[in-house]
Amino acid sequence: MHRSLFFKELESMNALGTSESLGVDNALSRALYQLDSSDTELAESSGISRSRINRIKNGHVEPTLYDALVLSKALKMRVGDVFALSTSGVRRLRF
Repeated sequence: MHRSLFFKELESMNALGTSESLGVDNALSRALYQLDSSDTELAESSGISRSRINRIKNGHVEPTLYDALVLSKALKMRVGDVFALSTSGVRRLRF
């Protein structure tokens, strides 16, 4: 699994004081459902490819800081409402 440099740096510094691996929880699926929107519409409004959005949404890759900021802005949501650090590995938020 690809990990962004930012999260590798955090992990190497053990910034959260834990030996567990860091990951990103994301609620992209939930946000798109609530907004009655699609990956394609989000791609058009954010400028990030639909395939990348799909890989982020499904937990296959972790978003870069740029991805998180741009996607949150396109969704008109706060970054923390869509993405959050996780110490239990990469997983999706379940609601």
